[in-house]
This record gives sequence, structure tokens and C-alpha cells, in this order.
Amino acid sequence: MEMGFHCKGFIYTLLIFVATISDTTRSELQSNNEGQACLHGDSENSDSCGLAGAAEADNSSNQAGTPPTAPQRKEKAADDWSRPARGQCSAAGALPAGSCRRLPAACLSCQFNRSCVYGATVAVLCRPATDVSCTGTALFNRTMRCAFCYQTPTWQHDCSLCNQMSRGRKYYRANCTVHADVLCMGRREFHKSLFCKWTKGDRWSTALALSVILGGFGVDRFYLGHWPEGIGKFFSFGGLGVWTLIDVVLIAIGYLSPADGSLYIT
Repeated sequence: MEMGFHCKGFIYTLLIFVATISDTTRSELQSNNEGQACLHGDSENSDSCGLAGAAEADNSSNQAGTPPTAPQRKEKAADDWSRPARGQCSAAGALPAGSCRRLPAACLSCQFNRSCVYGATVAVLCRPATDVSCTGTALFNRTMRCAFCYQTPTWQHDCSLCNQMSRGRKYYRANCTVHADVLCMGRREFHKSLFCKWTKGDRWSTALALSVILGGFGVDRFYLGHWPEGIGKFFSFGGLGVWTLIDVVLIAIGYLSPADGSLYIT
């Protein structure tokens, strides 16, 4: 008896589930048929077709995006031109009234092809900067090496030296500026991590002479600031000459330098 009751409950649940699926399928078919009728112009409810079409048109326009207006196109075209470094053109003394083609790169605004191959020689379209007056053709081609300004070799840009606060550090953040006659992509002023080159006045020749003459007493180590090694060298008489000979070689090849990380004065 109990088994029959459970069977009836299962059958009723299955019938309810089948009825729900049928209603959902019927609604989807009706919606699809109505959409096909609207598409072919056979629908009886033309108002609903108009509303659906308008909503679909709005959605498609939002996805596609509105076309740029004339001022927007003009602004985008203006953004394609590079902007010279502020004040670098006047600082280079390159403002005499002459041919526009002879202006240095710092006084030009160019259209770069940023997809060019690095290191390749390319031609770019340039024009004088807005605050530069010159004679001749305002638009001309200029040849350049495809590279960003921060990729230029060291002889084509100047960087700031490490200051007092940077002493004792191996590297520091330098402010670099490309030379006025170098044409490159990107910002002409950039940051670069450089090895801190500074000196307190220690001479390589003096250290080498002390190592040869008084190295057995550790004077060379004291001169370079290596006090613990100098004391050990003093009481061991230069390691019976072996340590003295090794230090002479290390100083001669530049391996042994001042203890504070500074450089020799050559």
C-alpha cells in the first residue's frame, strides 16, 4: 500500500514537470514565430514589432558606437603629432630665422610609426613646433632610427649625476634628456637607473704605490678604508708577503677599490 502511494506521488511530480517544460517550449516557439513574422511583415501586431525593432536598433547602435564628430577627428589627428620637450628647443639656441628643414629634432613635431622595426632607418613626416618660426616648407620628411628616446645610446642623451644622498648606493634614478639633434619616439625626458659614479678623492696611483712600498704593513688597506683587513695585514706582516703580493695585483687591475663604493681618481 505504501509502495503504491510513493509511485503515485512520483507520477504526479513527473506530470507537473512535463507540463512546465511544455509551457516554456510553447512560449519560446510563439516568440520565435512572432519574430519571423515581424521580419517578413506578416505580423498582426505591428506596434510590438516597431517597439522591438527600435529597441534592437538602439542596442546595435550602442554596441557599434557613434561615429566620431568632426571636432573629435580633428583632435585625434592633432594627438598623432609628437610634442617637443618643453624649453629644450630654446635652450639649444635653435631659434634663428632659417630653413625649417634645418631645425633640430627638439624643435620639431613629427608623426611616428610606432609599429616600425627597432633599429631600422625610417622616414617620418615632421613640421616645426608651434612656437618656432622658420622659412620654407612647413611639412617635410626626416630620416630617423626607429627607437624610443629611452632606448637611445648613452652618447645621445645626458643624465643627472648622483647627489650626496645617493652616495653609498650602487644605483640611482637619473633624470635624462635626449640631445636636441636626436629624433626619437616618446618623451624626450625620461628616468633611467644608473650606476652611481662618485669619488671622495682616492687616487689609484697612490693606492698602488702604497701597496708596493708599504703593503706589508697594511697601509694600502688603511688608505682605502678596509680597516679590519689592514689590521690583520699589519700584524701578519702582509701575510709573510703573500697577502702583499695579492693586494698589489688586485689594486693594479682595479678589483680592490675604496670600501665605501666610491671610484678612483685616475
